[in-house]
Amino acid sequence: MEPADWLTCSFKHLVHSHSAKRGSRSSSPLAPTLHATTSGAEIRGWGLSAPRIMRLGAMMPLLLVMLPVVQGMLRMTPARAMPTARGCSHLPGRARSMRMCGLVVVMDNTLSPAELETYTRSLTDLLVHRGPDQQDYYGGTGVGLGHTRLSIMDPNGGKQPLVSESGATAMVHNGEIYNFKELRADVQAERADSGRVPYEFSTNSDSEVCLPLFEDRGTGVASALDGMFTIVVASSDGSRVLAARDPCGIKPLYRGWNDDGKRTIFASELKCLVGQCDNVEEFPPGHLWTSDGGYERYFRPAWLSRRLTPDAPEVKATPLPTGSTDRLRGILKEAVRKRMMSDVGYGLLLSGGLDSAIVSALISELVDVSTEKTRTR
Repeated sequence: MEPADWLTCSFKHLVHSHSAKRGSRSSSPLAPTLHATTSGAEIRGWGLSAPRIMRLGAMMPLLLVMLPVVQGMLRMTPARAMPTARGCSHLPGRARSMRMCGLVVVMDNTLSPAELETYTRSLTDLLVHRGPDQQDYYGGTGVGLGHTRLSIMDPNGGKQPLVSESGATAMVHNGEIYNFKELRADVQAERADSGRVPYEFSTNSDSEVCLPLFEDRGTGVASALDGMFTIVVASSDGSRVLAARDPCGIKPLYRGWNDDGKRTIFASELKCLVGQCDNVEEFPPGHLWTSDGGYERYFRPAWLSRRLTPDAPEVKATPLPTGSTDRLRGILKEAVRKRMMSDVGYGLLLSGGLDSAIVSALISELVDVSTEKTRTR
């Protein structure tokens, strides 16, 4: 038997076997049909003529070997569902499995404190699928902050919204700030140098450092952060509000506002703004927004200067290193180390590709795998 004939018969057997199990040979709309042509066998519906079939003939033994394995995988029971967030049992599985923090900030001086809290909480309820661990609210003069939390850093003590030691500032945050320990040390050093008392941190959360940074540096808080984040910080009297998003826009943030200027809302998801504001836009990455100055780009690396300002002097390109791979390896290892920051367990999605394999190898260098409790799913 010629390879083309053997392959078409094999396809015929596979398709007919599959159709028979379903009760009908014609039950599948994708089932091919065999036809004899002057150039040999042809499988209509799949576009496989004899020459193409002959080129694929060598693959059939492997397909036949793998078929039982694939069929066994298809018969496997679905993976155990993720724990359901409070109040989310009605959501589809994909929505229940999403786990991340969510924030809503409402600026509206026309609402009473009670109305502002009720309104902000109602919008925060739309994000309950994001943060299964805790949901809370803080209200100031004309500004309400809502947050749904996924506990990563300081699970027991890092509840949000966070309020400064003086009670003058509150904030909500989604993401991770990798350099928060260094920034805490900088805050204390700067206060000591200026003769002020040290800041009393009340949590071990990476988010809290934004409070003294905002009080001490104002808009400088955004450029000091190394991480993936969206933050909104507000004074309790509503006179100062700052929002910022990480340079790459990893964490989502949207802004809505009314034409009369009486209402502005920030939210992690667009659905919190639909029907609530006259205008809605995505918050641009690498920018901050203040209640008195609007948008400002804080992320201005030298290599981006010509794009931001066309008439800026050209920056001399840094030659790419050749030979040793130590520098590249060091950069990758540091990037992995930052993202392992967690007070709870973390995981690795290993696809078998080059990138995830490299990450896996670097993690093994950063942790003692002999003592780490590991599991696969």
